[in-house]
Amino acid sequence: MTNKWCTLGLLILMIGLAGCATYSFIQTGLSGPFPPKDKSCAIDVLTSVPDRPVIEVGICHGQAPGGGIISDNTPDAIEQVKRCACQNGGDAIVLLNTGSTASVMTGFGASQQQIRIPATVLRYK
Repeated sequence: MTNKWCTLGLLILMIGLAGCATYSFIQTGLSGPFPPKDKSCAIDVLTSVPDRPVIEVGICHGQAPGGGIISDNTPDAIEQVKRCACQNGGDAIVLLNTGSTASVMTGFGASQQQIRIPATVLRYK
């Protein structure tokens, strides 16, 4: 009986982890790495590179569960990109290709749609 509850608990944990919002970072600039900022630092969200002088820090990829018909979690994915930019010392992000989705296979054979947002991380000079 105890083994059954452990298995059920592990199953619930795995399903929960499969739906978490995450981010990844690739350093592209030669001037870094930069010291991290507070997790909730102010990040400018842009659609093009600003006219002011900037340093390219890298590329962040934000990912969140959902997307499409059921729920649009694009704001959650953008929040992950902003958190990534803060962690890597950025001041702004330039969204590269918003709204791409992909289906991810879980260990149970079911798929879960993911929203993925890439963005260039910039630091103001």
